[in-house]
Amino acid sequence: MNEQVLRQYQEDILEFAKAHNALCVLPTGMGKTLIAIRLAQHIKQCAVGSGQHPRTTFFLAPTCNLVYQQAERAREQAPELTVAEFALPADFIQLPFFCLKLSFLFC
Repeated sequence: MNEQVLRQYQEDILEFAKAHNALCVLPTGMGKTLIAIRLAQHIKQCAVGSGQHPRTTFFLAPTCNLVYQQAERAREQAPELTVAEFALPADFIQLPFFCLKLSFLFC
């Protein structure tokens, strides 16, 4: 999949989120996942550019299916990010180990 271009309102939200601790509330289908992916890319680029270890970005979703769907979208849109998803209680046993290596974690 080719990298999806942000709409203007998504770009505005992304730029605000880069500068502030922000919470994005949008209706279904308006691009929250894409904005989060672009923000995770920005965070990683800033860390690598300054010689720091990139921080892990957590993305929460209300259902297991949505966790898997959004993780796949992140892999498609940002192959440079290391993405993992944890959707069942048993998965969380491994969470501390994986957080050391991840760029983007869907829960």
